[in-house]
Amino acid sequence: MRGKIDWRLRAIFRGMGSLWLGGVLLVLILVAMACATVFESMAGTEQALATFYWSWWFKVLLGLLAINMGTAILLRFPISRKRIGFVVTHVSILVILAGALVTERLGVDGQVGLLEGDTEDHLTILQDTLTLARRSDGAQTTADLTGLRAGENPGVPALNLDEVSARVVRYLPDSVESREVVNDNPQARLAVEVSFSDPRGTSEPPAWVFADQSASLGSTEVLFRAVDENELDELSAQTPPKSDASVGRVRVEYQGSTFEYSVEECRQKAVPVGETGYTVKVLEYMPHARVTRDNQLRNMSDQPINPTIEVELAGPEGTVKRPAFAKFPDFWSTHGPKGTAGPKVIFVASGDTPASAPICVLSGPDGKLYARFARPGRSVVMKELALGAPCESPWAGRQLTVLRRFDHARIEETVAPVEPAREDRVAALLVEVKSPAGAESVWLQRYRSHPVAGDGSIYDVVYGNERVPLGFSVTLNDFQIGYFPGTRQPRSFESQIAILDPATGRKLNRVVSMNHPATFGGYTFYQSSYRQEGERMASFLSVARDPGQPIVFAGYVGALAGMLLVLGRRMLDRRGPAVGPPESESTAGDQLY
Repeated sequence: MRGKIDWRLRAIFRGMGSLWLGGVLLVLILVAMACATVFESMAGTEQALATFYWSWWFKVLLGLLAINMGTAILLRFPISRKRIGFVVTHVSILVILAGALVTERLGVDGQVGLLEGDTEDHLTILQDTLTLARRSDGAQTTADLTGLRAGENPGVPALNLDEVSARVVRYLPDSVESREVVNDNPQARLAVEVSFSDPRGTSEPPAWVFADQSASLGSTEVLFRAVDENELDELSAQTPPKSDASVGRVRVEYQGSTFEYSVEECRQKAVPVGETGYTVKVLEYMPHARVTRDNQLRNMSDQPINPTIEVELAGPEGTVKRPAFAKFPDFWSTHGPKGTAGPKVIFVASGDTPASAPICVLSGPDGKLYARFARPGRSVVMKELALGAPCESPWAGRQLTVLRRFDHARIEETVAPVEPAREDRVAALLVEVKSPAGAESVWLQRYRSHPVAGDGSIYDVVYGNERVPLGFSVTLNDFQIGYFPGTRQPRSFESQIAILDPATGRKLNRVVSMNHPATFGGYTFYQSSYRQEGERMASFLSVARDPGQPIVFAGYVGALAGMLLVLGRRMLDRRGPAVGPPESESTAGDQLY
């Protein structure tokens, strides 16, 4: 009985190390790689990695190949001189697989984005993550989204932090965002949908305007307000301020004292704030400030819709830049960095009336709608509105129309899949969020976040990339673009960077161009892309650390040497008869395998 078991075990062992199994595994792996190449051209790199290279079955194939190679070596012990090439080749394949495993576990593939003159000591890992973070102290928990496949229930573990949890319900490789205003808000919230035609009879796409907010219809700003009877009479009689009126004053509050200066005075030079040791300077005035999707503050028009100044405050702690919103005086104290010290800067805008837009839609106490048209230096024109009926404006040939009115309006944000996926794709997650306030499902496109209220704390659910420290800092000193002679077509571009190692204090200057990477601290920097950011250039460097690369290269060299040894042995065997016993079936197979 024992002899039968030993015989069966030896048969299984021989089968695991057989030439036939090794050949089948290699063919399957090559077919899978060929299919992955075709699939990548149709669905993109991310889906190819998730469907093929990061899949469990592909990893099983590689594991079986490693077992086959190792078993084949063990079956050839003791190793004769004729089998050295065979063993070297198989050991080298195992080394290549080991190097690939080291790269997968310990390798880093990321990106660093720098503006000219800026310094960065973190890199962004090009690997999607879902993070649940608490704002008060930065505590967070993260789920790795590597290998996420499209569809329902992608299998990402739920995130839990205190009484808040987040779970991925659906994943879209590419998506487009859509926003729709619906009339089912449990709380009362007024909104109107308006259009404004031009003299040719065409019009900009209609826009929804919520109460006490504004929206742009082309170059014209429309404000919507709910007013009582007194406010309605007051607004009917108002005359818009002259366009050359003073923009306002800068008020500085510090340790119980208040200092006030005109904006014009502070724009000319840095003004001392009493005897506090601080100075304030207005860098820019924006009558209609708006935060863009890339978190930049931009001026949208010359109408005083959201008057804002950007100030430079200098003092003992250094120099900082802060925005000051006339309509949101506490913005910086609530949204600025925690523990921000120094004076409080307030912008008091001149001529800031309750209805300062050129067009204001008013909802009166009787529910009727009115249009208030105001042009600088001219009398106000008030007209009653009817839903769906065009209203002539003081601008020749232009008509204002209120298409719909909602009393319980809210914005419903959702995303729709894009098929086939675009080159510049925007992935999205449907996340189920649970908190003490209840459960909700929210769509998050990549690099977006969603706030969640907990018991006494605010949490953020963030879909993006993980940031990890480099261990040193990189500064972009200059970025240069080379053009083809006589054209503005870029021929080359390069980044001149300075690397500072905090451990030694060494500062090294390097040039990173398209075909000339720079290395430091185990990382390799490659020039990836660039773009214009205002008056400065932004350079994007790909950053890679591949500890498995020398192992894989050593495996390649070993495999080549092993195949050359096998080839040399076969050439010697053809020249003359081999000395010794005739080759067995397994030894003959060694020369082919």
